[in-house]
Amino acid sequence: MDLSEKVTPSQMLKEESEQGIIALSMYVAPKYKTPKHFHEYFTENFEVVKGKITFIAGNERIILQSGGKISVPAGTIHAFQNDENTSAIVKVSVSDHQDDFVAAFSIYHGLIRDGLVDKKMHPKNFGDLALFLKLTNSRMPGFAKYVVEPFFLRAAAKAEASGRLNELKNQYAIS
Repeated sequence: MDLSEKVTPSQMLKEESEQGIIALSMYVAPKYKTPKHFHEYFTENFEVVKGKITFIAGNERIILQSGGKISVPAGTIHAFQNDENTSAIVKVSVSDHQDDFVAAFSIYHGLIRDGLVDKKMHPKNFGDLALFLKLTNSRMPGFAKYVVEPFFLRAAAKAEASGRLNELKNQYAIS
């Protein structure tokens, strides 16, 4: 069975490379898109395993099909989207902060499995969304950095203080 048959909307696969970098194989829903964001602390590497994904990195728009790869350095504003009517599988790895990154996507796929995401595949609970953004070190560019991002950071801190992060990790942790 190949990877494209294994990964469904409610799961992800984790593997470790020879360099000790963890790679996550993620399901990307049809018509799914991320907002533009950047990561302060790590380089993010993508490999399209199945389907076609459009990456926006800096001022470039790059369409990658199966086997295509892109590396997005820390601090680079980027986004990706699946413009197709079929799902895609993308393998993602980061250069640092791997534990938080793995926890974020483990929680996210658990929320999908349990029907706790909306039609756009975003967590229905705002605190859960804020925790995901914090764990993935997703920062907002431009005006949103000063207006919207502080709101998300406060919501994440509140969710963490209430025990929600520990609850999610206990429920959805993968090993």
